[in-house]
Amino acid sequence: MSALLSIRGLGKRYGATVALGGVDLECARGACIAVVGESGSGKTTLGRILIGAETADVGTMVFDGQPVPRHRPLALRRRIQVVQQNPMSALNPRRSVADSIALPLDVHDLRRGAARRARVLELLEMVGLPGEFADRMPAALSGGQRQRVALARALAAEPDFLVLDEPTSALDVSVQARILQLLAGLQRDLGLTYLFITHDLAVVRNIATSVVVLYRGKCVEAAPTAALFTQPAHHYTAMLLSSLPVISAEEEALKPAWHWDRETGLRDAVALGCAFQPRCPAATPTCTASDIPWRDIAPAHGTACVSPLT
Repeated sequence: MSALLSIRGLGKRYGATVALGGVDLECARGACIAVVGESGSGKTTLGRILIGAETADVGTMVFDGQPVPRHRPLALRRRIQVVQQNPMSALNPRRSVADSIALPLDVHDLRRGAARRARVLELLEMVGLPGEFADRMPAALSGGQRQRVALARALAAEPDFLVLDEPTSALDVSVQARILQLLAGLQRDLGLTYLFITHDLAVVRNIATSVVVLYRGKCVEAAPTAALFTQPAHHYTAMLLSSLPVISAEEEALKPAWHWDRETGLRDAVALGCAFQPRCPAATPTCTASDIPWRDIAPAHGTACVSPLT
């Protein structure tokens, strides 16, 4: 698979706060890259930069072989769409389902007249909703139905790349499973590429081809999904995995060991080196002496750690 999106040295500050501190990322065409981390790790800032809602202070983005300009043309904005966390706030409560889904058709002049209505019905069917939903209002729908409408609206622009910003976190577990199944089917059928932003590693395991772990705005590990879950390299990744719920002793035995009596709350970031150092049980003075170089652990698996687990 060729790279559809490449990011190098992406940085963003809000005053004295570093939201992103030089993130590199490459997303292959047809892949699903999950971006995980705690609140404040920079996940949403990264997503907002990708869709053009924010601009990076430094760094470069290349999409489909072309540099992404600061002011994006309409054609490029059409190719990168977003599905947000809360579909109720993403949908205009005064617009019908049909008008919400048709908005990208109007903006990008993709359908008019009878073809516009036909495309709306086609998109509803694509996301598993009957045609009679077209004339309903968002308030009359369940959370899962609203998320399907938000997905249909994103697909109306005929994108190549979808930024999925916590798209299942507001849904209950059974609805989450159906939405994930729908996303997997659409990716397969339409050849879509996903960047899946989430804090839920259980969801990641079911949909992502690879995972990028952010901590305080920096990438601390990147790996194929199976490798990340079975052989995490960074101690922060191990801490995240150790918090996953399990249903058997066998699953418990596979989880990384983590001593939760150690201080795990966020502290002020260190000036240099690994920002996780104040919370890391393996920290040494070397961890804060200078910026931590990236090292490859295995093919497509790397980490920024002085003493990786693998």
